[in-house]
Amino acid sequence: MSNNGVEDAADIEALGLAVYATIPRSEVQARSDKKSQSKLLSHSDPSDFVVEYFRGLRTSLHFAMTANDARIISITGSTPGVGKSFVSSNLCVVMANSAKRTLLIDGDMRKGCLHQVFSHASPDGLSDILAGTTTADAAIKTTDIENLSFLPRGSIPPNPTELLMLPRFEQLLSELAKIYDFILIDTPPILTVTDPAIIARYTSATLLVAKYRETSLQEIDYTRNKFKQNGIQVKGVVLNGVQKSSRYPIYTY
Repeated sequence: MSNNGVEDAADIEALGLAVYATIPRSEVQARSDKKSQSKLLSHSDPSDFVVEYFRGLRTSLHFAMTANDARIISITGSTPGVGKSFVSSNLCVVMANSAKRTLLIDGDMRKGCLHQVFSHASPDGLSDILAGTTTADAAIKTTDIENLSFLPRGSIPPNPTELLMLPRFEQLLSELAKIYDFILIDTPPILTVTDPAIIARYTSATLLVAKYRETSLQEIDYTRNKFKQNGIQVKGVVLNGVQKSSRYPIYTY
């Protein structure tokens, strides 16, 4: 009775937000999390049924974005722990698998940990580019996944918000958009810092990740309004961690 987390995508849509995908809970991912080992499910287990839902999300985004869009997508959550990095990293893999030149940017310069997923120990990254101590060519890493590149967070700066407000950030995205078909930016939670609102100003779409039975409808609505106050329209929601029930039957082949 004390649980007020959202369970039905229809409740989210009643708020006027499109639900682009419902991602089932991955038992494989849950086991790897318990072992403190980051796992890129779409690459290590491409036949896992959960990966098919990421392919569905890729298709939804493909038809939702017009030909004139720059195809730069920011992905955020209201609070930590909703699985936005899990969604970001696996979505970029299935995009790369469709022969699209894809770049994943870790936009959380405070606590971003995507470098662990891609096993990159290099200290250079987004913060270093914005601070002017390195170049994009030097900081962007290739991966063992064809068509996929990765830009880590870089050194933890004392002023990440101020770095994002520099003209250099907009210039960076503008230049990268000429090279890549899709750019995904994994951002911090919007209710903890203002960075996602700044990043979203320069993206084509903003996706909000909500967690099944944990993120409340009030939280989703408040988050949407937080972006709206900054002139940002949330494109849609991804409901993550859905567990099997009569409401959400999980289909496998």
